[in-house]
Amino acid sequence: MKKQIFAVLMLSSLLLVGCNKDNGPKIEDLGTKDFHTDLQQRYIDDEDWTNIKAYVPFVEADNPTGQDREKLLGNVSSPNAIRLEFDEVNDSENYYVQIAKNKEFEDAQQFEVTTKYYDLYNTELGQEYYFRASNAEGGLDKAQIKKFKVSDDAPRNLNVDGVINFRDIGGWKTSLMEGARIKQGLYYRCAQFNNGNTKNIKAAGLQTIKELGIKVDIDMRDSRNVPS
Repeated sequence: MKKQIFAVLMLSSLLLVGCNKDNGPKIEDLGTKDFHTDLQQRYIDDEDWTNIKAYVPFVEADNPTGQDREKLLGNVSSPNAIRLEFDEVNDSENYYVQIAKNKEFEDAQQFEVTTKYYDLYNTELGQEYYFRASNAEGGLDKAQIKKFKVSDDAPRNLNVDGVINFRDIGGWKTSLMEGARIKQGLYYRCAQFNNGNTKNIKAAGLQTIKELGIKVDIDMRDSRNVPS
């Protein structure tokens, strides 16, 4: 009798485990995403830098100024967004999107949008992200979870409104350790990072600076390039 009871309990346990496994959140894997533009990818793939003038045309200008640089080059360093789509969500005037670096959605960012997609900028190289969306804020916990991994091709270009050539110094492979990379999110470099007379940086750009946690600005320009 005891053996029969034990067998029944064991079978019940296995069935419960199987049910929990089947009823757990199924995560849709979207594969690898890349934020680099076609021009940036050509730059990355050009190991000999033979076509540098295609990426930086202002080098041919006579005594190029900051205005020449912006006019000739534009902001070709600005990355594409990684578009997070959720067409499966029922139509609504507003949608809620949560994005996190873990499937438990700890420390998740939440956004409210009016479209069935969200354009995500400034992702980290090689990082895995999870997102879910719903037409009701209370429905996020039961929403379809999707994940993707960001391509690890450096440089890590960032979108900061009003600032050109904004890049993370981190993300590059290093020979100090096998398979190691320079840590991201510590130091950045850019051009025309000022809010003086030229007022390049926009309000949205200043908000991005805060979100990146940047607290110190080291200006390496000489006095000839500083607006009077």
